[in-house]
Amino acid sequence: MGRWRYLLLEELSGELPGGEVFNALKRSIVDLFGHMGLMEASPRLLYARGRYSVIRCPRGEVDRIRASLIFLSDGLGRPIAARIKSVSGTLRGLRAAIPSGGGAGGPRARGEAG
Repeated sequence: MGRWRYLLLEELSGELPGGEVFNALKRSIVDLFGHMGLMEASPRLLYARGRYSVIRCPRGEVDRIRASLIFLSDGLGRPIAARIKSVSGTLRGLRAAIPSGGGAGGPRARGEAG
């Protein structure tokens, strides 16, 4: 079992939902590092609401994700401003960083009743 890092992404302009930012992130990883880089980074969208999204990646790939955020653009080539607001080793630890207005009912840790 691998060790994961959970990243809270914030889209700064507030124009794109978190799921669209994730798709743009995957395109950016492919553009910079190729399909092999995307496979190694293996980002997975766990949660998206409003301008926030939570992404899981292997712990050694956080820098690759961070680099790819610099070159984010939408499908038309317009730049997207996004940042990593928080990084955590557990999903539960990351939940505290999600603002209540953009994350009510946020992601649950495995095994947590809901």
